[in-house]
Amino acid sequence: MTKIQNNSKEYFWPVQREVNVNLSKTEVWKIISSERNLENFHPFCKTNEVISWDRDNSIDCVEYYNGRKLQRNFTQWLEGCLLYTSDAADEEDSV
Repeated sequence: MTKIQNNSKEYFWPVQREVNVNLSKTEVWKIISSERNLENFHPFCKTNEVISWDRDNSIDCVEYYNGRKLQRNFTQWLEGCLLYTSDAADEEDSV
């Protein structure tokens, strides 16, 4: 199989979607911060295995349908979070 690479900007389109839900911020945060939540919401997530789920010290592993695996290390747990991702091919990235 040949891998095609094209760095042309004509193929980079932003994607966004807005949905109104009849829930409080607290209820929404509880849902999206739950263990293994990416399996329910992320369109490219095959699995979302939890290594440790303890707010600031949470660690999980995300496997995408293309076979790439990332370990996510959460460093701050706020209404939103700061986390680091890494895989065997890349250095650690802050998200």
